[in-house]
Amino acid sequence: MSEENICIGRHIHKSRQEADECGQQMATGLRNKIISSLHSEIVLGDCLEVIKTLPDESINLVVTDPPYGISWQSKWYKSDAFEVMAGDGDLNWLSIVPDMYRVMKRDSSLYVFASHRKVDEVKAAFDKHFNFKNMLAIKKRHFSGLGDLSSYANGFEIALYYTKGSVKFEKVNVKPVAQSHLKDTRHANKSFVHRPTSWIDWIPSSPYNIDIVHPTEKNVRLISLFIELNSREGDVVLDPFLGSGTTAVAREMLRRRWIGIELSKEYCETARGRVAKWVSQSRLDKVWDNGD
Repeated sequence: MSEENICIGRHIHKSRQEADECGQQMATGLRNKIISSLHSEIVLGDCLEVIKTLPDESINLVVTDPPYGISWQSKWYKSDAFEVMAGDGDLNWLSIVPDMYRVMKRDSSLYVFASHRKVDEVKAAFDKHFNFKNMLAIKKRHFSGLGDLSSYANGFEIALYYTKGSVKFEKVNVKPVAQSHLKDTRHANKSFVHRPTSWIDWIPSSPYNIDIVHPTEKNVRLISLFIELNSREGDVVLDPFLGSGTTAVAREMLRRRWIGIELSKEYCETARGRVAKWVSQSRLDKVWDNGD
């Protein structure tokens, strides 16, 4: 076929420029079709490999609680302590950061939890790709290290907040305001809003430890706060380190599409069970609300 007649798919074009434009349109159409087909699912596998299968700029928000790199073992309120966290002996997972950036849409947000012992290494890796906005300190329900009299008890969890592009919160006035503050005449203007602070003390970082099914399980209310602030209904939220599925439950509650990736088959099943339980309860509540 001559250079004047170039074939792409079922179309014949008279110039290379026309063919290139058609090829770009077809690629864009295919990409949009893939993105529109994304739905809520839990994927069993290594997130370092699974994330490579996701399309570019297909994710609206990332909320994740990866390994801390400290060989953590929780013993709270359990007759048999949790095993040492698999893969928690290092921070090799940080190689996923470039792919996180690739799959996130422009003007999107990311929350990543980190240990105070390793937060400098985690931050350095994300700083290379994302816009660092703030370090959140989230009050723990129970203080850790109570038996160590050589140091302070760690009373908070750390989450790093990043953006890709320019982002504004979808919701404000999320923090309860003291009556004394409301009575302050300087704040009499009804248009005054209270943006969330980087010190989150009104939502504890974890559920009651007696109920946890994962050693680093986070509070559904806390994850819901991040999702409400940085996404809308129908958006796609990614958690590459799903664990027991707290983020999946929060996203299902808020009607987001989501993708959760988890290496452990046991925790995959736990997460699926938690999501299924919430969906079943939600449907039952709707039946009661309708009086059926």
